[in-house]
Amino acid sequence: MESSSFEDVNRLVRSELYEHMDPEFGKYLAMNLPGCGNIIGVRLDDLKEIARQIADINWKEYLKHAPDDTLEDVVIQGLVLGFAQGKLEEILAYADEFVPKIDNWWVCDSFCSTFVAASMYPEIVWEFIMKYMGDSELNPAWRKKEEAEIPEGQGGITVGTWQDMSDDFRLRFVAIMLKCYFVNDKYIDKCLYAFEHMQDGGYYAKDGVAFGLAESYFVFPDKTIEYIKGAQFDRQILEMTKNKIEKIYRLPEADVNRFAEVINEY
Repeated sequence: MESSSFEDVNRLVRSELYEHMDPEFGKYLAMNLPGCGNIIGVRLDDLKEIARQIADINWKEYLKHAPDDTLEDVVIQGLVLGFAQGKLEEILAYADEFVPKIDNWWVCDSFCSTFVAASMYPEIVWEFIMKYMGDSELNPAWRKKEEAEIPEGQGGITVGTWQDMSDDFRLRFVAIMLKCYFVNDKYIDKCLYAFEHMQDGGYYAKDGVAFGLAESYFVFPDKTIEYIKGAQFDRQILEMTKNKIEKIYRLPEADVNRFAEVINEY
C-alpha cells in the first residue's frame, strides 16, 4: 500500500467517527476521563463495528499507520487487536506496541475485554501479561534477572515495555486482563496471588484490582474469602471491591455482608 492509501483509510475512519458522534456521550467521557483531550464522543458498540471492518481487511497495515489524535483513534487500535486473526506472536508483538499507549480506564478496559487471544491461548498470554508486573517475581523476565526477549514490532516499529507506562495503568491492564480471562479453576490461585502483589499503583490500579477481586468473589466466593483473610490487602481496595459486589454484580445482601465482615476483620 502506498502512503496515500493509508491517508485515505484514516480519512474514512475519521469520517465514520464523526458520523457516529454523540455529543452527550462525549460529555460523559470528558467528565469521567479527567485530563483526556480530543474526545469525539463515539459509543463503544459503534467503535467495535468500525474496528471489526478494519480487522477483516488488513489489521497489521492499519496499526502501523493509525493516528493517535483522538481518544477514539486509540480505542479503535485496541479493538482492532482484539478482533485480529493471525499468528499469535504477531498479535502479541503489536499488543506490546499498543499497551504503553494506555493512559485511561476506557482505553484499558475496552482493549482487555475484546482481546480474545487470551481465551484461545491462555498459557502464552498469561506470560505476556505477567511481564507488565514489572519488578515482581511474577514477571518471567525479572525471575531470570535479565531483559525479556520481546519480539521486535512488525515493520521495524519500536515496541513499548512496562518501563514506558505509569504504574497506575500498567497494573490496571494486568488486573483487568486477569479479571476478564483468568478467573477460572486453573488460574484462580494465581490470580488472587497476583492481585495481592499489585497494590502499589494509584486509584485506577486499585480500582482494577477491586474489579478482579469482585469477579473472583462472584465465581469463587469461599476461595476468595479464605485468601483475603490470610493476605494483606489495602483496606481501600477491599472497600472498592465491596462496592462493586453490591452495585455492579448485585449479589444478594447476605453475600455483600459476608464480604463486609472480612473487611471489618482487617
